Amino acid sequence: MLFPDSSKPGQVQNPSVVKTILSRWLYLSPTATKLDLKSELTVRTIRAVINQPKQPTVTAYQAANGFDRPTKGPVWASRVLLTIEREDDMRKALDLAIRQLGDGSEDITHPTLAHMRGEWIGYRKGVDYKAAEPQLSEAEKYKCLMGDVSNDLTILYVHGGSLFHGSPANSRPTAAKLARLTGGRCFSVAYRLSPLYPFPTSLYDVLMAYLSLLYPPPGSLHTAVPAASIVVAGDSAGGNLCLSLLQLILQLHRQSTNSPKSHIRFNDQDVSVPLPAGVATLSAYADLTHALPSWINNQKYDYLPPVNPLLDPKFPSCALWPVSPKRASIYCNDTDLCHPLISPVISPSWVGAPPMWLSYGEEMLVDEGKFIAQRAADQGVTVLFEEYEAMPHNFPVLPVLNKLWQSERCYKAWASFCTACMKDKGSLSTRAVFLEASSGKEERELRVESLVTLSYDEVKKRMKEREEEEVKVFNMRHGIVSRL
Repeated sequence: MLFPDSSKPGQVQNPSVVKTILSRWLYLSPTATKLDLKSELTVRTIRAVINQPKQPTVTAYQAANGFDRPTKGPVWASRVLLTIEREDDMRKALDLAIRQLGDGSEDITHPTLAHMRGEWIGYRKGVDYKAAEPQLSEAEKYKCLMGDVSNDLTILYVHGGSLFHGSPANSRPTAAKLARLTGGRCFSVAYRLSPLYPFPTSLYDVLMAYLSLLYPPPGSLHTAVPAASIVVAGDSAGGNLCLSLLQLILQLHRQSTNSPKSHIRFNDQDVSVPLPAGVATLSAYADLTHALPSWINNQKYDYLPPVNPLLDPKFPSCALWPVSPKRASIYCNDTDLCHPLISPVISPSWVGAPPMWLSYGEEMLVDEGKFIAQRAADQGVTVLFEEYEAMPHNFPVLPVLNKLWQSERCYKAWASFCTACMKDKGSLSTRAVFLEASSGKEERELRVESLVTLSYDEVKKRMKEREEEEVKVFNMRHGIVSRL
């Protein structure tokens, strides 16, 4: 999610139930005929939380989302620390990819080497939803988890959270459901968060997690996982990192001149960086400039803040934010927002990518997914795109909305795609559908080649203009002399 959900700190005045009922009765609500009362109240409540006048600090956001908690019910969670002892040239390859995909002017903070935290997630058979987490060692829990999986599928799951908050514990219900529906397992990576660890640290961490699945570091609980058994998946900002990881691997392959697979040094050995079996994202946050039309046109269905609250000089300061020198973006330098590894919507080429699944509500970010789907499909990539009428950002993971038929259908499609990537890629074909909110649950076929009318150059121009506008607004509000 771009900003925290309704469980986050802060005093919030809930929207009036009477006002909501009246607006539905008078057909003044755009979702009156598309959402039930309970669902509409949920969206309005989340919107009220996110747009509350008094925002918590960035430190408070991270604290509220970052703590671990015991599992409950039919879920295995084995928490691990992957020991990355030596990483000889991955950072050099990443730096080169950044410069090759950009214009060479990028001012990059090079990521530091760190051990990789995460958790293995699987379906725990034979227990009810009240079952407490067993008092076992992490190794014993992992062994039990592996005893309950029914196939070799491994999902590398990347959590959401605006690239500055969130954790594997927060996304555990989503990963656990995917594990149950696929019969496989998930590895949920605890990547380092901005602003303390700005771009490209989070992308570097996700790459390290992917390499650690392929080539287990010493002391790992798991054995080597073939790339053909790995699907990279994530929601919201996690979807951004999934798409950016895919672009990074594609660029590493483009760098290679002697082999179709790029080779690097990892943990003191020469290794290749093969592509995963597939990439599957929910509500991927692919444009950090918010330049596409749906950002404005679909506000009536969504809860995301139309204006970045971090731009406001009244946003509460803390040890983490604002940084020095001040900048508008919490994730990266202000002039880098249009970089393909930061906003993958503007990636020039998806040629050679594995099958991609992109799912959205009728949300403010949906044009980003449409543009990626259209461009990738035009370049020969197998793409499955789906949009759910009147559904907001990340709807399947939200309370109340996660009980709707749309959410159940979305999860089943997500899991089915992941399974097919490993077992039967031939069964996948490019398709785009619009799921109507009627009781009939109708699927309306969309033309993949005309999901959006904007050209690549038009999108690039809009994004650059939005980047400059956001920085200008931030500088004006903060009394900063323009750095553009």
